[in-house]
Amino acid sequence: MASAIETERKFALGRGEELPRLDDIVNVGPTVALELVFTYYDTYDFRLNAVGQVVQRRRGGLDAGWHAKLPTEDPDTRREIALPPGGERLPRQLRDLVADSAAGHALYPVADVHISRSQRELRDESDRLLAWQFTDRMRARVAGKSQEWTEAEIELVEGDVALLDRVEAALAAQGVLRSTSPSKLSRALAEQPTSANEEPAAPQSWAVVRGYLSAQIGLLQSQEPALLSDSFDAVHRCRVATRRLRCVLRSFAGLFRTGAIRALREELRWYAECLGAPRDAEVLLARLSLAMDELPAAVDADVRERIRGDLTRAHREAHQDLI
Repeated sequence: MASAIETERKFALGRGEELPRLDDIVNVGPTVALELVFTYYDTYDFRLNAVGQVVQRRRGGLDAGWHAKLPTEDPDTRREIALPPGGERLPRQLRDLVADSAAGHALYPVADVHISRSQRELRDESDRLLAWQFTDRMRARVAGKSQEWTEAEIELVEGDVALLDRVEAALAAQGVLRSTSPSKLSRALAEQPTSANEEPAAPQSWAVVRGYLSAQIGLLQSQEPALLSDSFDAVHRCRVATRRLRCVLRSFAGLFRTGAIRALREELRWYAECLGAPRDAEVLLARLSLAMDELPAAVDADVRERIRGDLTRAHREAHQDLI
């Protein structure tokens, strides 16, 4: 897991507009065209976005992979943590970084941003790479709604804040001002309802149900490492959360589109059955171990150990089947 400090400034452009040339300040390199897709992860009510945190999966370009950006005291600077592309699932390391802000709620994809990027190097007279210049034409989709906009970024490499100040002044003189959005996700959400799947007139009952579902899914996500390592009570916690999810989906089925949750309920039923065997073995091992501890000393110790060994093996095999 790589960590770095990123310092940049964003500038708002008209749709399809190009950033004015900066040749009077730096040596501007040739344009490199890139096609990128950023998928943003957040809670159902965008708790990460509210505190300036970003979790994203990037496809395309040299920095494809998983990224988290955390704010610092300087509004131009963020700490960026990167992981290699890996699989489709949000890495546990990034989930842990924002766990306090997520407050137990599930993290899931809330927006896809397709980016047509024009990238240039900004160098000084000694050919030192001072910064990157990005002009991004964005197409974002959030909650089934699309929007397009264009923005530019100047991201420091070996340059300093004084360079950003000079660039900002030069652009302001030509009518290009800093963007008020700290991230692409916050820009995409600017004209959206307050939650990714919520209409403005959504009933209050839906808000309560959605929050409860998010908390139970969040528990399943947070327990994944403990479940894989067979930590004490992890299976039980996941089983309870799964049962609660099934119960809520059944009791409040009228809040969902007809047939929309049938497959999900079947998946949850199947998962509960998978959790049942290791949980039963775990309980049986714990209870019989306590019972054997209370047996008279005359009971053969080898018998006790054989029983414990058989139960431990049954639990281990059930857990292996689960994972």
